[in-house]
Formats: sequence, C-alpha cells, structure tokens
Amino acid sequence: MGWQKIQKASRDGAWFQLSTCLFMCVLLVLNVAFIGSLYRTLAPDGPEFLRHPKAEQMFLLIGPLAVLLFQWWLIDVLKNQLRTARKRNQRQSR
Repeated sequence: MGWQKIQKASRDGAWFQLSTCLFMCVLLVLNVAFIGSLYRTLAPDGPEFLRHPKAEQMFLLIGPLAVLLFQWWLIDVLKNQLRTARKRNQRQSR
C-alpha cells in the first residue's frame, strides 16, 4: 500500500470560476434575445393577459433565468453521460 498521487480537479481555481461566469453571461444574453423574440412573436396572437406590460416584464425577467436553469441541468446531464462513456471506454481498452 503506497501513497497515491492526488489528481487535482479541473474545476479548481480562479480561471475555472471566471470562465464559468463568462460562459453563463453569454448564455444569459442569448436567452434574453430568444425569450424576447419568442414573446414578441406569441403575444399579439396570444391571450389578453400577455399584452399587459406587467406580464411582459415578468416573462422577460423570469424566462431567460428559467432557460438558464434548464441549460445548467442539460450541461450536467451531458457531462455525466460523457464521463460514464469515457470510463466505459477506458475499462474496455484495458
């Protein structure tokens, strides 16, 4: 039983935190554009409450955040699936 070399996680450090923050800001800007265009497309033909200014403000504020949460979840799912596929390939190559 010897000393095992400790692998440093790739999620440590300021660079990872900065890159994650920048990536999420870019996603949030894209989500604002997506939700804004979706709202402006659906509101004129949709129900009456969609044309109210407070409803517009609510959708334009909460919509991009909801899409961002979905994107975080999707990234986690994809990361976990890729990790298990990589581990499976490493076991098969041994």
